[in-house]
Amino acid sequence: MDPLPPNTTIPSSSPDNELILKSRPKALPSYGDVLLGSVSGNVSKGSRWTKERKVGDVIKKVSLWRKYYNGITDEYGNIVKKSLEDAANEVKISKKSLDDYLLQLRNGWKYGFNFNEHKDDKIGILWAFNRKHKMKGLPNPF
Repeated sequence: MDPLPPNTTIPSSSPDNELILKSRPKALPSYGDVLLGSVSGNVSKGSRWTKERKVGDVIKKVSLWRKYYNGITDEYGNIVKKSLEDAANEVKISKKSLDDYLLQLRNGWKYGFNFNEHKDDKIGILWAFNRKHKMKGLPNPF
């Protein structure tokens, strides 16, 4: 969609009759703002990823992935176990992404992340939370 009405003209201010366009990058989410409550409800700040998943959706997908891996009962009562890769294909997310999500979920649990409060927020909130708490726990190398 064109942001300007069709009858709008832009005068050229450049000596070469060139039009120079400037744009701002999207704002990156700041975990501190969200944690402290200055942004309520859904996180409305910009994101680096256009298809970033929500925390609640990630929990469901990782849970389903591990369920397929640990084994599900088929219609004959047999337990069918799938490899991690086959289970990832069932969930329709790459195994690498699911491994990363599982690690972040485990670290979030370890550091006390409030999953219920942030289930509708993007997964970047959890990554930022884990990064912040991991840095607190590391000894100073100097």
